[in-house]
This record gives sequence, C-alpha cells and structure tokens, in this order.
Amino acid sequence: MKTVIRKHLNVENVERIARENKYDEQAYRLFIDELEKELIKELHRGLTPDSEATIINKVVGFMTEVNVFRKKGFNIYWAAEYVYRSHRPEKAHAAAFACQAVRDNDDSDLMLKSIKLYARLTGRDKYFVEHFYFELDDPDSEIVCDTPKEELADLYSRQMQKLLAEGRSKHYAKTYAFYSALNAFPPYRCHIAGMEADVAKKNKMDDDELYNYADILSGYIYNHFEVYEDSLTDEKANQMRDEYLE
Repeated sequence: MKTVIRKHLNVENVERIARENKYDEQAYRLFIDELEKELIKELHRGLTPDSEATIINKVVGFMTEVNVFRKKGFNIYWAAEYVYRSHRPEKAHAAAFACQAVRDNDDSDLMLKSIKLYARLTGRDKYFVEHFYFELDDPDSEIVCDTPKEELADLYSRQMQKLLAEGRSKHYAKTYAFYSALNAFPPYRCHIAGMEADVAKKNKMDDDELYNYADILSGYIYNHFEVYEDSLTDEKANQMRDEYLE
C-alpha cells in the first residue's frame, strides 16, 4: 500500500472495496496506482470530508470500465490506457494510445494481437490491421496527428477493397492505398506508384525496397507526364527503372 494512501485514506475500506470487486493482482495494482494519482490531485486542491468517497468512487468507476475491456480479451495496459484516453480530448486516438501502451509494456507481437482483437470487435478487416500496425510500429511515431491513425487505417482498408474489386493487382492496390492513406500523394501519383509497384514485382524486387522505388519513379513521372503510359517509352524513365531494377 502506498504511503500517501495509508496516511490519508481508510486502508481497511480500500482493501474491502478491492476484495468486493474481486480485483486480481494486476487490477489491484492499477487500483492502488489510480487511487494514489487521484489522492495527490485532491491534496493539491485541499482535502474535504467528502474527498475519500469522491476519490474511491471515481477510481472504482474507472476500474469497472477497464474490466469491461479485459473481459473482451484486452490486457490491463490496453484496457487502462483506452479508458483513460476515452475521457480526454484525444479520445479519437484512444485505440492508438492503447496499442502503444501494450507495445511499450510488452512487445510488438502482443500489440499486433491487440490490433487484431480490436479490429474483430469493431468489424474491421485484415487491411485495417495491416495499416494500423504500420502506423504504430515505430516507437517514435506521434500518436496525435491531424487525422487519427484509426481513420488512416480505415481509409487504407477501403482503398484496398475498392482496388482489388476493380481487378487491380495486390501490389498495385497496396502501394496506391499506402500512399493515399498517408495523404502523401494526389490520386494520379498514387496510380503511378501502383503501376511502378507492379513493374517492380515483375522484376522480383523485394517488398522492403518497393515503396522507395515507387516513390522515386512516381515523382519523376508525375512531374513530366500527364499520362502514365507515355513514360514507358521515355529514355530517362527507363534509365531510372533499369538502375533500380538491375
């Protein structure tokens, strides 16, 4: 039990509430940590006769929400972070913060499992999982951005479904959707990048080199040709292709 809790709260009451709510070891630790945080906030404002009840009720409410997500299969880190962020201005980024918390406290493999579970529970597909994981895999990635990462993953998923339904190849669709979801390229350049991805795969380029190649080639073609097919007979474009595809 934290010293500040022993000093200012009724420890027997705190322990009784933990038992009544059947907190396991992880939930108990979170319960105590949250009590400490709320108590410190209240100490700064000044304790009143009602402070203990107010603090405990708030934390028990938080724990009840956390438990809902744990019962769905999320771990304590995901559940706690998601609930916490859901009550703050950055609530549109709650799932991203929750997945980041899993990665930071466990590993990327468990983060991927959490994304798959979240996708299944919210009716998303494997393409959503693919891009959401990409957006969060970099430890230095900024979670709060102009467009929530969850929305970017939804955009990627919609683009993939649309392009594949139109008969586009997997690598065209992935490349087009990737740059479209990043808001990096206008549609015509996304199309060029997708076409060049097909060229790259026909020449057996590794996937980890493909996006860089498509980026470079599409930049040149976008700036010089209004119709992609015209670039296929362009000496400079073909020299660039040969340089990267040899």
